[in-house]
Amino acid sequence: MYKIIFCDLDGTLLKDDKTLPEENAKAISYALSKGVKFVLCSGRSNMSLDVLNEQLGLVKENNYTVAFNGSTIYENVSKKKLVNHLLKGEYGSEVLDILRQYPVNVLAYENEKLWCDKPTDRIKRYAKNSFIPYYVTEDLRELVSQDFSKIIAISDNEKLSQIQQACNSCGLTEKVGVFFSGEDILEFNPYNIDKGTGVKDLLEKINIDPSEAIAIGDNFNDIPMIENVGMGVAVKNGVDEIKSVANYVTENDNNHNAVAEVIQKFI
Repeated sequence: MYKIIFCDLDGTLLKDDKTLPEENAKAISYALSKGVKFVLCSGRSNMSLDVLNEQLGLVKENNYTVAFNGSTIYENVSKKKLVNHLLKGEYGSEVLDILRQYPVNVLAYENEKLWCDKPTDRIKRYAKNSFIPYYVTEDLRELVSQDFSKIIAISDNEKLSQIQQACNSCGLTEKVGVFFSGEDILEFNPYNIDKGTGVKDLLEKINIDPSEAIAIGDNFNDIPMIENVGMGVAVKNGVDEIKSVANYVTENDNNHNAVAEVIQKFI
């Protein structure tokens, strides 16, 4: 019997328009009524995830959230952080050096604050969809020279793929975690920290065996998560790479209640 479900948000739990399908919400309530824990596991910030935790009735004692792609784990009521990894400032400056060579939108997360130096329409839309306010600074370099939660670049997939290749070539990927969380979003996170480490850390702390866990995702950053549980699920709209390592691929996509399908099948 499965005791816990880890679930990605964008492209998985949420529809493409960033709304929560009613059938998914009902299915989550059913899982909770059966004593199964439901954990949001996302690249989003604590503040952004708290909005959905409230909406889903997950703000209860001994319930948890995995934020920032595994860098932060916290208890939903007390907000106490069980885990909190940061991107080292010295590497943040290196990331910015590379990003400034390309015409991309750049943002940096400082805990619950989202910083940028050029508030473009794309950045404003990202902040709105993430339920987090953005702040403008004249010197983003000075900010990222401190220890930070993460840095993200937003652009078309071709440019971001070029950036990822440049990071590989210069050796940055040996110091910083660089991966896609969406077709148009490239993330820079603490090294060797991902959703997989977040899942393992939380399971160890709450004494649940990985074989008793389900994880559901759609993108590259979800692969470590679904590889570290007993039932790794890729949604129909997921990238081929995650489908190839999943134990189960849903018949429905994120716009048609994929998460509800998983809960109905396995809980």
